[in-house]
Amino acid sequence: MAFFGSSAWLEHRRHRAQDHDLTGSRSCRGILAAQRGIRSIDPLQHAGYRRWNMCDHLCLDFVRSSLTGVDVAGKSVIEVGSYDVNGSARSILQPMGPSRYVGVDIAPGPGVDIVCNAENLIEKFGQSSFDVVVSTEMLEHVYEWRLVVSTLKRLLKPGGSLLITTRRIGFDFHGYPHDYWRFERDDFQRIFSDLEIRRLECDDTNHGIFLLAQRPEAFTESDLSSHELYSILSGKRERELENWEIKFFTASRRVGEVIYPYLGRYGNLLPPVLRKSVKKVFARHLRA
Repeated sequence: MAFFGSSAWLEHRRHRAQDHDLTGSRSCRGILAAQRGIRSIDPLQHAGYRRWNMCDHLCLDFVRSSLTGVDVAGKSVIEVGSYDVNGSARSILQPMGPSRYVGVDIAPGPGVDIVCNAENLIEKFGQSSFDVVVSTEMLEHVYEWRLVVSTLKRLLKPGGSLLITTRRIGFDFHGYPHDYWRFERDDFQRIFSDLEIRRLECDDTNHGIFLLAQRPEAFTESDLSSHELYSILSGKRERELENWEIKFFTASRRVGEVIYPYLGRYGNLLPPVLRKSVKKVFARHLRA
């Protein structure tokens, strides 16, 4: 296999993501609304999930305090995963007067100018095409996180700014409809070691992590092929998730939604060891 970051490697990962039907923008926020022609539907509630704030006030505060008019005015900005559920970076950055502001996501809706998967953004816009790249609360939802991270870096012009917010270990499953990864401070320091990290902060209240970094003039992309991330699906660090792990988690959630409520009433009919094991398994899969 060619080293990470080469065109052959990136093309291989892009096709793998498409084969899995796992999208690279914030996962289907508003896709149900787009399919039904309804703009006001809450896709999380429709799917039976708890309503999560996709970009909370701490996330927006980080955007507001990290990027100023000097960074944005007269510059080109792209927001990846821009579907506006309850607030987005656009409301903060666009009034600063960028020469161009493009919001992309996988479904049309508020804040979305172009519908495009994150894996295909280089093909769509070309390398080194934006001064500022912003992605809030998207990265944990993408299956091919290495490919998407590489894309975000390569979209940047030399000297450009990258702002990312995502979730750490401790934040529960929130499928929208997919949710795969959690990122810790050490992960971000490794993943973005090829950029100049200007700010790296953790939100202990909602288990978030926020990054502001700058692409250096001399940019050589790091090899992340061996880096392991914590997966919310398997409950451990993984280089990659296998298809069976995704299917097992999905099936466990569906079975757990039916069985778990009855464990308290009828659990004493099971042997103690089995009862404890069943509760542990289903409790993990039903934390959402």
